[in-house]
Amino acid sequence: MRIKTVRVENFRRLRQVKIDLDESATVCVGANNSGKTSITHIFRSFFVEKARDLTFYDFNSGCWDDFSSIDEGADFPVIRLDLLLEVEKEDWYRVIEMMSFQDLDQDIGQVALRMEFGPKEGPGGLLAAFREARQKARHTTRKAKSEKRWRKGVYSPWPEDMRDYLDKRLRDSYALSYHVIDPRSFDRDECRDEDVVGPLTDNPTAAQRFLDSLVRVDMVDAQRFLSDDPTSKGLDLSRHVSKFLRRNIDPGEVNHAALQAMRMSERGAEDYLQEKLKDTFDELNDSSDDRMDNLRLVVRSRVDNDSLIMDSASIHVSSTGVDGRQLELPERYNGLGYKNYLYMILEVIGMHRAWTRAEEDRAVIHLVVIEEPEAHMHPQLQQAFLNVVRACVRKNATTGFHTQIIVTTHSPNIIYDTSFGPIRYFRRISETAGAPATQVRDLSRLNVENDETNFLRRFLKLTNCHLFFADAVVLVEGDAERILLPLMIENHARNLSRLTRAHISYLEVGGSHAFRFEPLVEFLGLPALIITDLDSVDPGQNRKACTAGTQDAVTNNQTLIQWLPKKKSVQELWAATAAERTGVYGAGETSSAVWVAYQTPQAFMWQGVPGTASGRTLEDAMILENLAWVEKNGKDEIPLKLDSDMSHGEVVGKVHTFVRNLSGSKTNLALTFFDLFAKEKWTTPHYIDEGLVWLNTQLDREADL
Repeated sequence: MRIKTVRVENFRRLRQVKIDLDESATVCVGANNSGKTSITHIFRSFFVEKARDLTFYDFNSGCWDDFSSIDEGADFPVIRLDLLLEVEKEDWYRVIEMMSFQDLDQDIGQVALRMEFGPKEGPGGLLAAFREARQKARHTTRKAKSEKRWRKGVYSPWPEDMRDYLDKRLRDSYALSYHVIDPRSFDRDECRDEDVVGPLTDNPTAAQRFLDSLVRVDMVDAQRFLSDDPTSKGLDLSRHVSKFLRRNIDPGEVNHAALQAMRMSERGAEDYLQEKLKDTFDELNDSSDDRMDNLRLVVRSRVDNDSLIMDSASIHVSSTGVDGRQLELPERYNGLGYKNYLYMILEVIGMHRAWTRAEEDRAVIHLVVIEEPEAHMHPQLQQAFLNVVRACVRKNATTGFHTQIIVTTHSPNIIYDTSFGPIRYFRRISETAGAPATQVRDLSRLNVENDETNFLRRFLKLTNCHLFFADAVVLVEGDAERILLPLMIENHARNLSRLTRAHISYLEVGGSHAFRFEPLVEFLGLPALIITDLDSVDPGQNRKACTAGTQDAVTNNQTLIQWLPKKKSVQELWAATAAERTGVYGAGETSSAVWVAYQTPQAFMWQGVPGTASGRTLEDAMILENLAWVEKNGKDEIPLKLDSDMSHGEVVGKVHTFVRNLSGSKTNLALTFFDLFAKEKWTTPHYIDEGLVWLNTQLDREADL
C-alpha cells in the first residue's frame, strides 16, 4: 500500500492542487514562496499536530473575504487534505472501513479518504455562536455610547465580523472530520462536496486511530539547530547521537560485561572520593550535636549506568593518513555541513526504526518529510543525500509495509540524479482578486523516452537544474550574452526594478538548440526570454554567412525557424509583429509567455551622419550601436580599423568581416566590453533592451503576493 496522490484545498498558498507522489521519494522544487513549505506543513498539521496548530491565517487568503460575508445557509471555507491510496489485494482487510462503499467483486485497486478542517458544530452552530458574540459586542457599543465613552472609528468591541471571531475562536469552532471519498474524483484537481460517499466512522477518535494505523508521518525540519558551541541551545552531533541511542536501544537489553566494568569503576571512584573527603567528614562528624548521634556522612559514587552509556557517546571523525594510520578529530573540527548531513541520516534511520519496532500498532505507510536538507551542506553531499536516504530505507524494508519520502529543496544538487520522474515543480500564480496560489507541475509526465526529453534531461543535469528554482529563464546563445547581460540589466536598473531583484536562470543553448526547450518552458510556465542571433546567410552563395541586409538573405537559426516567429526570410523576421514574436501558453492566471529577441535594423551614427543597419550577431550589434564608444574607449582593445571616408554600408561590411575573423574568441571580445564598461558605459543593443523590458513586465505580473 502507498499514497498515490495528494490533493489540498485552501491551505496557505495551496488554493487547489493535486500532487502525485513518487513510489519512493518525491522532490518538491520551485522558486521562493511557491508553496513547497505549505505541502509539508499540512502533513504536520493534520497528522502530527491533529490540527491543534492551525490558525485563521492558515486559510488561503482567497477565503478571507468569504468569511466576512458568511450568512445563513452559506458554506464556511474549509481546509481539505485528500489521500488516494493504492492498495494491493492482500491489504484489503486493512481498509475494510473504506471498502463498504465499493463493489467487492472487483479489484478495487484504490481507495480514497478526506481529512477536513471545518465547523465543529456545522455551519448553523458556528453562525449562532458568532451572532451571540456579535450581539454582546453591539450591546457593549450601545452602552458605551450612552455613557458618552464612545469614539467612532477608534475601537470596536470583538468581534467585528466572522473573520475577527475566528481569529480568536478557531480552535473552539473548527475540528477535523474524516470521510471516504470516490477514488475517481482524483481525475480532476479540485475537491468537491459530492466527492464524499460516506463518513469514515461515526466517531472522530476512532477515525483518527484508523488513519494512524494506515499512515505515520515523521518530520525532519528545516531548522535543525546544530551548533559547534557547547553553550548554545543547539545540539552538537554527539548530543544528538546520545538522543538517538536513548530512542533506539532496547531498554530490556542487558550487557553484563559493560555493567560489571562500570561497577568496578564506581568502586574505584568511591575509594578515591572517600580518601579525599575523609578529614572533612571526620571533622564534621566529631562536631555533630548529640541529638544527631549515630548519623555519619559517607560518600558513594552515584552513576546511572544507562545515562553513562548514552551520554558517553562522543563523535570523532576518522580518516586515513598518508602512512596508513587512522587519524581522528573531534566533531567540532569538521564542518557544520558534514554534521548536518550525518544528523539527518541518523534522524531518518531513527524514525524508520521506531516505526518498524511498533509491531502491534505499526502504520502500513511511513511518510518521512524532509525540509531543505541542503542547509550548510557541501554540493557533493547534497548530491549524495537522497540516494543515501533511499538506501537506508530499502535496507530495512519489510514486506507489507511501505516508506515514502517527501523532500522540499532550493538546491539543484539535491535533484542531480533524479532525472524528471520524482520532481514536482511548484509554480506561483495569482488568482482572481490577487489571492496567492500555487500550481504544481508533475515532471514525470515529461519522463517519456524520446530524443528531446533525453536531451533536456542530460542538459539540465549538466547545468545543475537551476531552472527549477528561478523566477524566469533567459535562453542565450553562449558565453558572450551570459557575461554581458548582468551589466545590461544593471545599466537600466531603474526601468528593470523586478528583474534586478529576481532569480533569473541563464541557459546557454545556442541558436540551433534553443527550440528544443519549448516543451519544458511551456510545461513549467516560466516567463522566458530568448536572446538569439539573426544568423543571416546567403542562399545564392551556398548559404554562406552574410550581412543581414544582403538581398534575399535567410536565417540559419533553427529557433527562429521552428519556435518563434517561425519565419525564415530575414525580411519577414524584421517585419514580424510583437504578437508573432510572442508565444503564450495556457490561459488566465495560469498562462505564461515567451518572447524572442533578435537583431533588427537600428539607427547608428558614423562621422556624424545617421544610418540604419542590423547586426547579424550580438557582436555586430554591440559594435554598430556603439561605434563612437568603440572609437573613444576601445582603439587598443578592439582593433577595428575604419577609414573616415567609408560609407555606412562599407562600415557595416567591415564590422561583419571583423566579427567573422576575430583574432580571439567571441568570449574574449565580450570580456573586453565587460572590462571597459567600468571606464564608460556602452549602450545595450536595442533588441536585448527591448527583450529585458518585456521580461520585467512579465515579472511584474508574477510578483509575490
